[in-house]
Amino acid sequence: MVLKEAVLKDEAELEALLIKNPAQIEEGFSIITHQKTHKSSRLDILGLDSNKTLTLLELKVVSDVGQLRQALSYYTWILDKSSLLLV
Repeated sequence: MVLKEAVLKDEAELEALLIKNPAQIEEGFSIITHQKTHKSSRLDILGLDSNKTLTLLELKVVSDVGQLRQALSYYTWILDKSSLLLV
């Protein structure tokens, strides 16, 4: 895959590009949902990679020191929801 530099104004623009063509994330990537409400924020993209592994994408166009904490919060939330489905 050849990476190209792009100038994006915000995460919404980046998300729209990825939703339109999920293969930009990974060949075979499929989107389950996007902008799913979680507490006071929204999970950007939830999908399945080419190996059918549940994958969470938290999109940023600028550096954000809270990004990992935000993604881990979503991850915990998804695990809790998944366990409810398995009961």
